Amino acid sequence: METIQLSDEKHRYEFSEISCLHIKEIHHGLLPFLGPKLLGELYKALTKLKLISIWAVKSDGRIIGFLAGTHVSNKRALGFFFKKKSILALRLMIRLFSVPQSARMVVSLVKNSAKNVFFKNKTRSRPQAELLAIAVDKCFQGSGIGKALILCYEDFVEKSGLNEYVVMTNVNENGSNAFYKAMGFKEHCLTPHHDLVLRVYIKEIDKAKNA
Repeated sequence: METIQLSDEKHRYEFSEISCLHIKEIHHGLLPFLGPKLLGELYKALTKLKLISIWAVKSDGRIIGFLAGTHVSNKRALGFFFKKKSILALRLMIRLFSVPQSARMVVSLVKNSAKNVFFKNKTRSRPQAELLAIAVDKCFQGSGIGKALILCYEDFVEKSGLNEYVVMTNVNENGSNAFYKAMGFKEHCLTPHHDLVLRVYIKEIDKAKNA
């Protein structure tokens, strides 16, 4: 097995592999509705703009696990993406609104975002860095791949001058919740996310290393 960090120039085929693995293993959220081709284009564009970084684990020439994370605030990243990749952004919205279920999810997401603006949560603010997606092929789960990807991302977060990051997962997914708790994440709060409720976790890297 080898772990690589993807770049938009050297790993063009890998973005397609990652999008397929995402759709196969991550069943909630809007991204699976994009389909593998458009999702691959999105991952590649975000990587090229340096809004996210992606690490992947390969075995026998194919990707069996990946992690996507950022050290840029969501609001800043979203605005920059729409400015630099307006045509791709338009294609994404057309695809999402062409499917009734994903269209309802987008509307719900906008409503929840508006509520957060007008009714600010009084709990501790979230870190800037965020683990956006992590997936491991079912045949390789439990073999330490997820942990190895987490460590790659934490090294990246530290080198970015930050010492904590956030991740969100569906409250009903027992496997992912158990994984994050085992990796030292602390529960922060619950938050609505279109038709789901997500559990928000925060991990402080320095404390985890000194534990």
